[in-house]
Amino acid sequence: MVFAPEERLKKRMQKDGSVLKYMYSTAGTGLRLAAGGLLLFFAGILLYIVLMSANGTMALMLGAVTAIPGGLMCVGGLILQNNQMSKWLDVWEEKTGLSRADILQADREFKQSGTVLLAFEKGMDSSSLKKMGFLTEHYLKMPGIAPYLYRMEDMVACFYTDQFVGEDGKDTCAFVAYSTDKTTPYIQISAKQEPSEEIVKTLERCNPMLITTHFFACEGRRFDAVKSFEEVIDLHNQILERRMKQEAERT
Repeated sequence: MVFAPEERLKKRMQKDGSVLKYMYSTAGTGLRLAAGGLLLFFAGILLYIVLMSANGTMALMLGAVTAIPGGLMCVGGLILQNNQMSKWLDVWEEKTGLSRADILQADREFKQSGTVLLAFEKGMDSSSLKKMGFLTEHYLKMPGIAPYLYRMEDMVACFYTDQFVGEDGKDTCAFVAYSTDKTTPYIQISAKQEPSEEIVKTLERCNPMLITTHFFACEGRRFDAVKSFEEVIDLHNQILERRMKQEAERT
């Protein structure tokens, strides 16, 4: 689905003024460790309460053996998570290949009017919001946990297909997108058709050069935009270069 968020929702999605930092916080070993430790801690307390009437000493020992490690895990997980969060900008740089200036600019543009959110499933809880994609004037963040952030002008292909070959060798549905950088394409397996096509149409309006079909013909050749994505990128760059040269000659 594609929708324009209210200002209240946009502010909710900005941690310390950054939507990308907010979205980065959805994953992390620290959070999982802290959550596991908290469960263990409360399990120890519950164990103590249940056994206290039968044998106070035994209840205290078993409760402590369970609760203390849980408490240490929880504290350690929070420390680890804080350390991970302090490096959120470095991670976005490393994973996306974009400069720090681009990442910060995408954050700034998110706050401006005209921003739309992108998602394959409906959901407004905190977990769903952190997995949202968004489109600003110049940047595109794809839905999901993984940090796929692109300059919109660099996008080459974005399409829904029901002929994506899965790991089992059978055709399945998928949403595929990639840019000029030739890194691993963004692929959402089992994506639903309606929200996928809505996202594709929205992106196509922003970038008319976008390839929006899995299979297509161009300049006497047929292309598979999944298997031959690097060739498709080369084709895109060649056409773009020719157009820019023609425009320069006309001026």
